[in-house]
Amino acid sequence: MSATIHGGSELYSLVEQPGSSFTTTRAGFDTGRRTFKCWQSVAGTLEPRRGTPDTTYPGMIVDTVTTTFDTAGVAKMDVNYLGIKDEGTLKEDDWAYSVNIAVSDRTIEATIGATATTLGDTQFVPQITRTYITAALPTNKVGDFVEPAKFADLVPSTSVSLPGASVQVNYLPYFTGWRLEGRTIKQAGPRYEISETMNYVAPTIVNVV
Repeated sequence: MSATIHGGSELYSLVEQPGSSFTTTRAGFDTGRRTFKCWQSVAGTLEPRRGTPDTTYPGMIVDTVTTTFDTAGVAKMDVNYLGIKDEGTLKEDDWAYSVNIAVSDRTIEATIGATATTLGDTQFVPQITRTYITAALPTNKVGDFVEPAKFADLVPSTSVSLPGASVQVNYLPYFTGWRLEGRTIKQAGPRYEISETMNYVAPTIVNVV
């Protein structure tokens, strides 16, 4: 069987296939993808190593490589990149704000007038996520209390009016604060992409008025 020829080159070196793409994102790492082919016999030697830069965009670093083999002895490599495509790109922090409803197993027995009422122990838990790029790992740790630079003042009301009754339930926080609940880290060359989740902590006692 004769050697497969592509663009005048035999597959004893990596031959890039059509369809490569690189995307510049607003926040977080940029992404890229290239596809190569070569002979299976040299695939182990030619496969791009994780952490090596792309030749066109040196700020884009090899992240993952998937190599598949066909029946003709050809290896196909899908190479994915992370990093900064253009050093002059202005990256922004990505922020997201949401409110979750936390329901515990506890119930609250209250007497409203002459009527005994069972109230569910429900709390609204604000959550903030932030994704950003940095050259240094953060020094604070998961579980630490932090003050987000954005949305820190968007916390729900601590009062809830009961439908059909002229009564109000006050959740009286005896402590409040934002706590770092989780963090994921991706590295591309000398940079890190950090994604952090912060929850608003407000342990409460309940007062029915």
